[in-house]
Amino acid sequence: MVRGKKSTGPASTPRRATITVSGPLDDFLHPSQPRAAPAACSFSPPKMAAARPPMDEIPNSVPAIERLERMVAALPTRSDLTAMMEDFRTSLQTELREVRTEVADLTTRTDALERRANLPPRLPASLEDDFSEVRRRLDDLDNRSRRHNVCIRGLPETVSNYDLGTCIHSVFLHILGDPAINDIPLDRCHRALRPVPPAGAPPRDVICRITSYALKDRLMTVARTRREWEVENYQLELFHDLSPFTLAAQRALRPVTQLLRQRQVPYRWGFPFLLQVRLDGTATTIRRQQDVPVFLLRLALPSVSVSNWEAGGLTESPANVGGRPRHPPHRLWPRRAGRSRSPSPDAQDD
Repeated sequence: MVRGKKSTGPASTPRRATITVSGPLDDFLHPSQPRAAPAACSFSPPKMAAARPPMDEIPNSVPAIERLERMVAALPTRSDLTAMMEDFRTSLQTELREVRTEVADLTTRTDALERRANLPPRLPASLEDDFSEVRRRLDDLDNRSRRHNVCIRGLPETVSNYDLGTCIHSVFLHILGDPAINDIPLDRCHRALRPVPPAGAPPRDVICRITSYALKDRLMTVARTRREWEVENYQLELFHDLSPFTLAAQRALRPVTQLLRQRQVPYRWGFPFLLQVRLDGTATTIRRQQDVPVFLLRLALPSVSVSNWEAGGLTESPANVGGRPRHPPHRLWPRRAGRSRSPSPDAQDD
């Protein structure tokens, strides 16, 4: 058996046959070239089947073209896009309007809550009377602690603190006018606890404490006989040293006291705080702001507006009304430089 000869040429990769896939529109878009008719004398059988005429492919491509036309016709036009954008803008504006409305409602509710939180707490109706009575009794205790004090108004600031006691002592002796009294014991004497007023402003009041209450009461009885006392070219006025709460109440009832003075109706102040008028054997009293209308009605006086001196409630301290402003506490000893409040853990380890 004879073996075949090996090829001496270089080996090459065999090529794969190219397969052409035709689409339904290829024959319509690229019609085939007409071929020459075979010779009549040739009786050899054809090697390939005869190609179909191009006219047979045209009816098959019509549905594809119609489908393509329908797809193109279904695409949105410029007017459709404009309408879509308009609908989107309208819906977005509607939602934004709803959001703005909700934010405005929340802002209104928040403002109402803030205003309500800033208001002082309201006491129950059953406790208002009890709170007012407790307030009056605390004010009475404050006034009792001041019962030995005398307030002098009109003494110039030129009188130094060193000469203040001597000057007040001579003023009291002049007002009493009793040769038998040659000494008035004073526990303390000082200016009101306020900053020094500027030039031309009224001077600060002088507050002094007389050791003997009987002597103080006698001095105030004589002092009430005049509005002002001229002592050493000074126009002086003497008052009881009252608590800020009592002064605020008397200031609020000034319209009522003016009516009483115009009608020449005698009245008196009482402690715990009250304003009392005794007419035809009947006592009419004001203890709270709510008592003013009944008081005016019983005395046949016209109605006047009176502010509520207890309006401060729990949020305002009577001791700080019209008195010395409170300052934050300060250290009695200065802190050493370079010394921290608490050593760090690293410093302890070193």
